[in-house]
Amino acid sequence: MPATATTTQDDLDTTTAICKEMADDFRFQADDVDGMLMRGATEFARQYSGTFSFMRDMHIAALRQWLTLGQAKGVLNCMLAQVRRERLAAQPKEVVNFSGLRALFARAGAKLQRPRITLQVNGTPVTVKLMTAGGHVGSVNLQTGSFGEGVWYGRVEVNGELTASRNMTPAVHELVLELANDPVSAAKRYAHLTGNCCFCQRKLDDERSTSAGYGPVCAGNYGLPWGE
Repeated sequence: MPATATTTQDDLDTTTAICKEMADDFRFQADDVDGMLMRGATEFARQYSGTFSFMRDMHIAALRQWLTLGQAKGVLNCMLAQVRRERLAAQPKEVVNFSGLRALFARAGAKLQRPRITLQVNGTPVTVKLMTAGGHVGSVNLQTGSFGEGVWYGRVEVNGELTASRNMTPAVHELVLELANDPVSAAKRYAHLTGNCCFCQRKLDDERSTSAGYGPVCAGNYGLPWGE
């Protein structure tokens, strides 16, 4: 398109409407970008005022000239992501009562810097921990692996709302409900399944610990009975 061509709000509105019609798993490719989508993507980039680094770069590029096909494709996929976020935010959220789990973490917090529980779903470890830094302090996070490298399933907010990521599976959701209902029983089930303590991950090597699902040290840290 010529650099002197202009875009309009109608171009953006039409492109946004197209994005809203796409399936959740759809992603734009360069071959999908026709004249209409190019105008809409360019107008979206020109109006962008957020902080996402890629879109900030596209904002500057769009103010100077038309986006390339590759740039427009990236902007359109950002528009798709925004539509999905807005759609998810509009849905009523499930509320989970994590008071029992939070009480466990509160007792352990007096002795441990980063109390956490690691359970297992279909052979995959899932770590449940209280967030003490960042933008979601007080929420309970569920993920595999370390931050930025594993799989994030979601979190239970301070008000109990469950924010599920696209990685949330029915099995992980079932684990969330199990933790809400009885976190200690969830810990015992994990121990009986793996032979490891869900708190420290160490092997349970005596009958009393195996029966309880955790050893005496973790029982003391989390304020739980042991060996009764």
